Amino acid sequence: MIDVIKCSFLVLMGLFIMILGIYGLLSEGKKFRKTSKLYRQYEQTSEFSKEMINKFYKETHQSKAYTFLLLLGCGILLIGGFFLVEKMMAYGVVKDIRNTLVWICIQGGIAVLFGLIMIWSGVTIGRKRVAENGMVDGLIHGKVVKIDTSSQMFPGYGKLIIEYQDPYDGSINRYSLLNELRVKKHPLGSSYLLHYARNLRKVYDIETNKQARKLQIFLTVFGIVICIIAVTGTCGRVVGYL
Repeated sequence: MIDVIKCSFLVLMGLFIMILGIYGLLSEGKKFRKTSKLYRQYEQTSEFSKEMINKFYKETHQSKAYTFLLLLGCGILLIGGFFLVEKMMAYGVVKDIRNTLVWICIQGGIAVLFGLIMIWSGVTIGRKRVAENGMVDGLIHGKVVKIDTSSQMFPGYGKLIIEYQDPYDGSINRYSLLNELRVKKHPLGSSYLLHYARNLRKVYDIETNKQARKLQIFLTVFGIVICIIAVTGTCGRVVGYL
């Protein structure tokens, strides 16, 4: 029964993460509606105002992060549900189909889905990276305007959100660091140096770039390995069954 309780906990955790992802996506939809309202208010003004609103929304929206939470929750729910049903079949609570072709395909499908989630996560994180060019890139000063502690791993640490002025068009934008830094060392209002890619007109942080690259490689390779093992293992079991 302890195994059933553990699997039930996984199912509940997956549901909780899914609810967080859905709530976040709904919040992003509300933010998008507010942005659309601002567009309508600036219909009679210059295009520069609209461009500023659009840039602000792109820099602050977290729809990809919430989509990742939703997919992660689905993955945990599927895995927890799979093991829960397996334990219930072992205890005779439901009909045992573990030695059938259907169950073999379900096992392989869940493993492939988990691998695809890992690959998608790696690709998404990799998009945060900015190509570095030490010959032309420069440094600009930003200011810490917000500290995100929602995914805090250690007490006293958080992800900084830096506000900076684009040196070309003068627009005010925001950049979120991927790695957590000590809050006492970087309090609200303090200055923070960012690198500026002149060719791409984008800012980046060296440590964030490094961490994004490591996570991208690990998650992508891990997902590909899982998919290969799942497909070959399932095909082998299906051939053996037939």
